[in-house]
Amino acid sequence: GGWISLVFERMRAFVWCLLLTIALSTSSSALEGQEEESRQADATKMSVKDLKAALKEYGLKCKACSDKGEFVDMLNAARAEEARKQVGGSCRPREGCEQGCDLCSSQSSQAQGVCGAMSFCEWAAAAPAAEKEKGSRGAPATPKQTA
Repeated sequence: GGWISLVFERMRAFVWCLLLTIALSTSSSALEGQEEESRQADATKMSVKDLKAALKEYGLKCKACSDKGEFVDMLNAARAEEARKQVGGSCRPREGCEQGCDLCSSQSSQAQGVCGAMSFCEWAAAAPAAEKEKGSRGAPATPKQTA
């Protein structure tokens, strides 16, 4: 029964991966919710002047905003979008992987914490969007020189 033990080993790895996914998604969702509440609370405590300055850091200006709540909403949306942009990457098998390699590319392994928990997988971070854009234009970015 060599193939039977292989099947059971793969099933055990899959169940382990599934349990990790559930545990990590539950805890990360709770943490994300707490972080979001904290961020929103911080924005509501800011003055309109500070809110405008924070929006300017994101390259935004709210000309149609008539009250503080609209500035807060716009800042929270900008922060959320920035956070979404920073998350990226994928799980892949480590070089020389011999067993369980197909689990690395499964949907349940596409959370960084789950991927890192499997010794035969590694997390490949996605290149930042700004870097992709620079690369697609062909010319490398040159630093500004000051006299």
